[in-house]
Amino acid sequence: MPLHRETEYQLSLWIKGEASHLIITVESFLGDILAQAIIDKISLEWTKHTVNFTVTLREAIPHGKR
Repeated sequence: MPLHRETEYQLSLWIKGEASHLIITVESFLGDILAQAIIDKISLEWTKHTVNFTVTLREAIPHGKR
């Protein structure tokens, strides 16, 4: 989906599982990370989590250098 620079986005997910955290990335077609959010405190019950992120090309991490 097309994203705009310097625009704040909000993502809401319902998550359950045994993992300690979930890393969410927004990546370019080349695989560069344009935004990243980490969700902590995942439980065994369905729980709604909301994260905010802003896509900023100046802060992109080149593919393979994560």
